[in-house]
Amino acid sequence: MKGIYVDDQPADVQALVKKLSVEGLDIVVVPPEENMLSLADKIIDARPSFVILDYRLDEYAIDAESPAVGYRAAPLAQQLRDRLDRPNVIDFPIVLISSEEKIRKLFRPEKTAHDLFDWKLIKPKVAKQDDSSRVLAGLAKGYQSLQAADGKYGGVSLFGLDAGFEYLIDWQELKVALEEAEYPHIVARYLINFVVRRQGLLIDRDNLYAVLGLATPDEQAQAAIYAWLAASKYSGVFSECRNLWWSELVDALFREQFSLAPNKLTALERCEELKKYLGVDISPAKDPWTSGSSYKPSFACACCKQPTSLGHSLACFDSRLPSFVRRLRICYRCVQKDRIQEDRSSHDDDYPLQVDGGDEVIARRLRSGELRPEVA
Repeated sequence: MKGIYVDDQPADVQALVKKLSVEGLDIVVVPPEENMLSLADKIIDARPSFVILDYRLDEYAIDAESPAVGYRAAPLAQQLRDRLDRPNVIDFPIVLISSEEKIRKLFRPEKTAHDLFDWKLIKPKVAKQDDSSRVLAGLAKGYQSLQAADGKYGGVSLFGLDAGFEYLIDWQELKVALEEAEYPHIVARYLINFVVRRQGLLIDRDNLYAVLGLATPDEQAQAAIYAWLAASKYSGVFSECRNLWWSELVDALFREQFSLAPNKLTALERCEELKKYLGVDISPAKDPWTSGSSYKPSFACACCKQPTSLGHSLACFDSRLPSFVRRLRICYRCVQKDRIQEDRSSHDDDYPLQVDGGDEVIARRLRSGELRPEVA
């Protein structure tokens, strides 16, 4: 798969490109051009599998003779999307890359630009060899699948499901969004925002361990858990970007084996049942608030990612969610320590975390120290 990376410091990003150029990815770095329309035409003509745009394309001069260009990533991304009506143009993912500070302080307030990008990468994290190359490959393959669907985006096959599992995606909002989408990038943006990166239909690894009531297991135990839950693993579009499981199928497998829903048992009880069944050494999750395991975690805290219970967490405000998406919640400990901005990486969401107004009274009691963990 061929990618194009536009950056106003092309020589300085070669190390990043080397780290990203795995998983069968071939990335070419090009500088921005003064004529943005001409550059957009060249990118489209190259028919890339994906495009990476540095946010501040206007920050540095390319050379002594050429001044810095007069545009940032968003206008160029818009020009690329506008060219999709031309004959034989293939849709592709557009990824934003920058420092965390620039994304947080400059890009996040630029709300009209958010829908132009499928994903955001943080340069220092890419340099530390994170899973960014896997994400790029997953985005490119996902767009290929959407292109092959030829406008028919609602089938179970797109979600990696067999016939008989239609109930997992039987949500009116999801159906309408997919039926009304005219381009792959519109479908991609909706699925990435509300299915792949948010908990609800699917759960990620942190939320999986919360449902199972477990502290993060070692590799041997993790392999056993993944093997047991293989039938619930998500294998649909963009599944290469993240490890995800169908939340309803995880719950069904647990019920089938232990005759109870996970939320009927404490973390300690779930751990003991799984330990006996899987024959691996695992430890129960500990409540971030009380440090005990006699609680019933349901999800991972949006800040610290630790298994958290409904009773010791506060809801986050978010007015944009479809009904099939679970609202983010923050554990008492993170609210008390005011870790909402400290621990929440800006690339996880385009909007900052904030406690829902209905829970703000409890939040104030936590921050003031009036509300403290119960003494056993």
